[in-house]
Amino acid sequence: MTDIITDNEIEAGILPQYRRFFQVTSARIPRSMIGLIEAFWKAVTAIAPSVRFTRSVHVIFGTAPFSLVLGNGELRYTPKVDVINVCLEHIIFLDCNKMIGLHPDIQVACILEELAHGLMSIFDEHLVSVVVATLYPSITWSDGKYSLTEVAS
Repeated sequence: MTDIITDNEIEAGILPQYRRFFQVTSARIPRSMIGLIEAFWKAVTAIAPSVRFTRSVHVIFGTAPFSLVLGNGELRYTPKVDVINVCLEHIIFLDCNKMIGLHPDIQVACILEELAHGLMSIFDEHLVSVVVATLYPSITWSDGKYSLTEVAS
């Protein structure tokens, strides 16, 4: 086992029936960041049963500024400083450095939000947050932010 998590390893963690709808490209992600990949797998598992797949998404794990090599050139994207992750049409940019300090369930919510944009074509930010909270009951959406769902004792 190498110290770097590979694209194939990330794709292999997606349930087989959904795998063909996700293309993964990653920077050199150290194995110490496996929790982010596990958050991605949880997000895919949470959204997949609710999606009528009509297209695939390209998920890019890295850090800003992002660079994506295309057949006819290179796409470079730099999000605003306060933005964690971004979905542009069918391309999802996940900033590993910005997510690493977040609680694992908040990581899932942040990734799930971009998957909902890309797979469900939800462009409204409030609506997508409500959808995320519905699909992933470990978090709630209130006062304009995600928080952990409190468990009654």
